[in-house]
Amino acid sequence: MTKNLDIPVHDLDGEQAIDRVRGVDRPATVKHFIVNALALVNGEQVSGEEKMRRYKLAMRLNEGGEQDLTPEDLSLIKSVIGVMYAPLIVGQIYDWADS
Repeated sequence: MTKNLDIPVHDLDGEQAIDRVRGVDRPATVKHFIVNALALVNGEQVSGEEKMRRYKLAMRLNEGGEQDLTPEDLSLIKSVIGVMYAPLIVGQIYDWADS
């Protein structure tokens, strides 16, 4: 399934959220949240093989734009997003993954 990773993420007021990276603000997109979640394990017990799978997916998705994602990719994305982020972000990323 082809998905656009450059879709903006919004705050509660409907304004595009801001992603601060190394002191620089930039508009937040689906890509930013997904890549960040894939890059961290947040206390989970994750095998080396699973970490490598997440790494490879994060590196590919970091390119942004239109990407082909398998149902397994989308399931992993939803899983890591659900662990990492608050409901505002989880809801938007889940809607993106399910659409």
